[in-house]
Amino acid sequence: MYICLYTALAVYFCVMNTIWVASESVDFIFIRNGSKKGSASSNYCDYVRKWADRCKDKISLFIRPDHTNVHGVRKGSATEATSSPETSLPSVFHRGEWSLGVVLDVYWKFAQKGDQLLGRILAGLDPDSSTFDVLPPHFTKPDDPRINVAMELCFGNILGMLGNDSFMHPILLRCLASLVHHEGSLRRIINKIPQHPWKCLPIFCDEVLINYLKTIVTTKPTPGILVKSTGSARHTKIMKAVDEILDIVKEDKKERAQLREERKLLLEDVKKVVKNAIEEKAMQNGHLTYESFAKIINEREQKLVGSIQFTMDAAVQKMEEAMRKSKSTAARIMQPHNPGSETDESIETVQVTYQNYCHDDGHSYYVPNQYDLPQKTRMLPAFRLWINGDAMNEKTITNRSAAIIKEPVRPFLLWNKDQIPKRLWNKFKSGWLKVLSTMMEAEGLNAVKMAILNGEQSHVDEREMNLLFDEGMKYLLARHEFIAKNKTFLQWTVTTWSHKINYISVLKNGTEADKMRLGEETRWNRKHISRRTVKKRKRQDMTSITDAILREE
Repeated sequence: MYICLYTALAVYFCVMNTIWVASESVDFIFIRNGSKKGSASSNYCDYVRKWADRCKDKISLFIRPDHTNVHGVRKGSATEATSSPETSLPSVFHRGEWSLGVVLDVYWKFAQKGDQLLGRILAGLDPDSSTFDVLPPHFTKPDDPRINVAMELCFGNILGMLGNDSFMHPILLRCLASLVHHEGSLRRIINKIPQHPWKCLPIFCDEVLINYLKTIVTTKPTPGILVKSTGSARHTKIMKAVDEILDIVKEDKKERAQLREERKLLLEDVKKVVKNAIEEKAMQNGHLTYESFAKIINEREQKLVGSIQFTMDAAVQKMEEAMRKSKSTAARIMQPHNPGSETDESIETVQVTYQNYCHDDGHSYYVPNQYDLPQKTRMLPAFRLWINGDAMNEKTITNRSAAIIKEPVRPFLLWNKDQIPKRLWNKFKSGWLKVLSTMMEAEGLNAVKMAILNGEQSHVDEREMNLLFDEGMKYLLARHEFIAKNKTFLQWTVTTWSHKINYISVLKNGTEADKMRLGEETRWNRKHISRRTVKKRKRQDMTSITDAILREE
């Protein structure tokens, strides 16, 4: 299993973008605010250990348990690279930061060509394949204004903090191209795990934008942008020529098979012509043959079947019209905002039709069967789902063609306990509803709230979404002043926010002004006299996602 480095970085930056602010400097990319500089690798090591513990039965078939450590990743990569005759050992030593010895370190210097070839092997490309020299995903129109829209959507806070002159801008541009190019692969992972946190990636919230970007992303040479690959193997050109010869042979084989079929059909046509001539002569002589009798019967049968089919079609049409008129909840069609309207190229507008979905229990709900909320969702992605819904939700049908069916979900603002399955509604009510509904109490959000409730609101673009979100956050912080004192509140997930602003938490940690804004105590928010025992549930972490990917491979 290989993972594209730029795609992994793009996903990480999209997730971390919401907690990066221009007012706070970040010395290192993978260290959170408030963390020690020596603890950057702790999370990575923890996840590797969890994965090794869950898959220890499989790992024990290849590695001794006492030899399983995180530092084995570098050694394993070196072993994989040196198994190819194309790799030079000095390049492996330099990339792994190992010493060659005093004399060799002085006279054997770093060379780009060997390191570039080594980088392709470490990226998972097959040196024996004709596609070993494939170019990385890149944009064919780097000056397209919609690329800037996508960059602001995915990495806006990072770009604002680092500035336009930062060395990170071309890296982020390459990350965006890889993210768009591998969108289908990411979608397949998300479809397998309904609560996957990648469902909230901002680029997946604008279908029109991502469909356009896929038309200007390529891995083929682009004159003036990216023409020649580096680090290709010496026999890659030979493999390309062999593939071309194989294609010619396959095409010739297909043409010869088609020619044989045409000869068979020609023979059948000759037989049919001779037979028809005999039948025609018999009819002229007044003889009743088997063919003429079968023809009369078939004509009568076709007339009878046609009459029945016409009657059935008319009945079905009347039934459909009656059902359409009696349907209580009509599907609401929303037209997304086109972020690239300032360009000359026209893009087909995508319309989203919301519907009810039948579940296994026989009930009809707003969400598809097995739909779930994404894990570890931060406030801005949760607010997008609250306003725009999950319009790009998909379901993969496992069959020969692996068909993908669109199953869009209404804005979460429209959810209620009667139209959502009980399990999902309880999860949504306890972790999402409190904080998001509180944000909508802001004066500037009342208009969009009423428009959504009345079915008049179209898809909100990202610029307006950020304005609405900022307005809601200002109201939320003004209503709960004690939260602003916590420097880590930008990193909180939506469930953490809902817990922090509940009645008991505000009563315990809030300021006097916060407590004055609380409503009256009811049986729903009253503190329990005795301490309740809560059964600790096993937390589902990212290792389960890794297991799912491994099973796929």
